[in-house]
Amino acid sequence: MIDRFFSLEYMLRSIPEILSRLPLTLWIAFSATLMGWIIGFFIAIIRIRRIPVLAQIADFYISFIRGTPLMVQIYLTYYGIPIGILILNTLQGNPDVVVSSFQPTTFAIIAFSLNCGAYSSETLRAAIQSIDKGQIEAAYSVGLTGIQTMKRIVLPQALLVAIPTLSNSLMSTIQATSLAFCVSVIDIMSAAKLIGARTYRYFEVFVVVALIYWAVCMAVQELMRRIEKKLRIPGHTEIKSA
Repeated sequence: MIDRFFSLEYMLRSIPEILSRLPLTLWIAFSATLMGWIIGFFIAIIRIRRIPVLAQIADFYISFIRGTPLMVQIYLTYYGIPIGILILNTLQGNPDVVVSSFQPTTFAIIAFSLNCGAYSSETLRAAIQSIDKGQIEAAYSVGLTGIQTMKRIVLPQALLVAIPTLSNSLMSTIQATSLAFCVSVIDIMSAAKLIGARTYRYFEVFVVVALIYWAVCMAVQELMRRIEKKLRIPGHTEIKSA
């Protein structure tokens, strides 16, 4: 009787096929997050130093990303980049260059990277600005350059401050990969939709997807907690961001 509403057997049979798409989901999430953190770092530096022109572009970029839905950003990336390439090729006299060779995964990673970069930049900016300016001045006084001061004094402490929030951004990106299906990326969400469509038992496969996302996020949370613990200097109290 209960099998009419929920089939445990079908749910268990769908697990291997859905898990087969997990590596792609993780590749998109981790690649996009890493690129997002790099983008966020440079945007944070630009905004802290208020570099002319670049600071205004950075402000607009953050405002746009934070003010528009992620799905819209994915579609803009998916349709906008090919149009941009065609325009550039036309201006260079090569209008027949094919842009269809780009994989949907590439567009998804770019979109998630830009989204993650905007939010991570705020986290990193706050973390960098939380460092005592006296330490920076002391570093300059002993002859360290700006890059050396950033590498040896600022970043180690700022990273420790930012890790909890950055780990949240990683988990958010992992969860956001479920939107990649809208540009034809066959991740675990897309696989679940395809499997569910065979028998219209969508609930069972989405239970599997939910459990997979939950397990992955818990694993990432534990990994980041261990990294934070390893980076923390023994005997030092936790640095709090401003």
